[in-house]
Amino acid sequence: MKPLSVAQRGLWLGHALNDDKATFNTAECIAFDGKVDIEAMLSAIRQAVMECECLYCQFVESEGEQVDQPEIGFVASQLPVPIGVLPIIELLPAPMTDEEQTIRQWAREEIAQPLDLLNGLPCRFALLCGEKRDFLYSCVHHIALDGFGTTMLFQRIAQIYTALTAGQPVAVAEFGPFSEVLEEEQQRDASGQTAQARDFWLETLNAMPEPASFSEKKAPIAARFLRQSSVLPTDIWQPLTALCEGNKISWPDLFLAMLATHLKLVSGSDRLTFGMMVMNRIGSASLTVPSMQMNIVPLCIQVDEQADFVTLAQQVARTKRTLRRHQHYRYEHLRRDLNRVGGEQRLFGPLINIMPFDHPLNYGSLSSSTLNLSAGPVEDLTIEIHFKPDGTPVLDFDANPACYSAEALANLQETLFTLLQRWLAQPQQTSGELLGRWLREERELALITSR
Repeated sequence: MKPLSVAQRGLWLGHALNDDKATFNTAECIAFDGKVDIEAMLSAIRQAVMECECLYCQFVESEGEQVDQPEIGFVASQLPVPIGVLPIIELLPAPMTDEEQTIRQWAREEIAQPLDLLNGLPCRFALLCGEKRDFLYSCVHHIALDGFGTTMLFQRIAQIYTALTAGQPVAVAEFGPFSEVLEEEQQRDASGQTAQARDFWLETLNAMPEPASFSEKKAPIAARFLRQSSVLPTDIWQPLTALCEGNKISWPDLFLAMLATHLKLVSGSDRLTFGMMVMNRIGSASLTVPSMQMNIVPLCIQVDEQADFVTLAQQVARTKRTLRRHQHYRYEHLRRDLNRVGGEQRLFGPLINIMPFDHPLNYGSLSSSTLNLSAGPVEDLTIEIHFKPDGTPVLDFDANPACYSAEALANLQETLFTLLQRWLAQPQQTSGELLGRWLREERELALITSR
């Protein structure tokens, strides 16, 4: 039996304590630009899954030193890889005319079906066959793979499929052993890095006020969520990238500076704590190991009303740099350290997930794109930024339906775009000036409508 990593132990505990056993399911769908060779695709999926230690496995509970605390690990599986082949026209009782929309609607129910971690694999797949094109759907428990690990899996499926359809030998997988990931964790503990990171986070977060968000409501984490998805308009994206190039800053830092300013407008607080998803793999053996490594780190931002757009973005960049050496300390541990475990206790406000590693793949002669279905459960609000194959940025606002309505979510995204457009038009104005003008307009509008 192989031991679990720190990340896996946190997810196992969350899975065990949550009544909804589908809470930590994630789902993605690859859209091909034509019809696949079904047998070659099925063979590629089976082989790629069986090459991933953390995916082709079953989890095992054994007696621990304490009777009420069993030891958890995993063993290699001998089970067949669960893959269905389904016509898209049969997915719903009344299919939509658009195949992608049909798949999204079907996936909302499919992902809600639990994966049996003890008696089955932590994954399942479906090859969805359309009239002129096919899709590959995957549902994977987060304990097995994170987003980067899922990308590695699909890269390997593409590599195998391409070789099979060309009649060429399949290259040996270049995945690293999971044991090296476990060894790194042991080294961090032994060197004192883990303890240092814990002290850093406790000092940082104890100095911050209670996390604010765009909704005053709080609710337990939810597997089902509302989504507001919009392409970032060209008249925002182009000046945003131009401002980056002119000031040697990154667009994520500008976006985070804007988001923090927006949250200050809504909450009234200028000291804010966001959650930020990090790969947690750079310089690590895990860079070549399909597994769960992603972590969430608290990003504490103080919105200075005297700071202009670039200055605030530079402050965000400096803050992010200080977090890197401590980003391996698990957020699940931080919750326990700070006694913020429970349905309505927050470690951070909105969660940010910027996905830079989603590159379109070719499967033989077929090009592909990714349908972003679900990156996991939502506590409050998760803001995901990803890109279409042509480089167009897309913002997905995934919200806990107990905290937000669909209308509130749409208004939230619209306000963010408007504020961003205004600040890009005059980046030299301070955050205080930007919000001051906005509030004056709101007061004037309220006076007019009240007459």
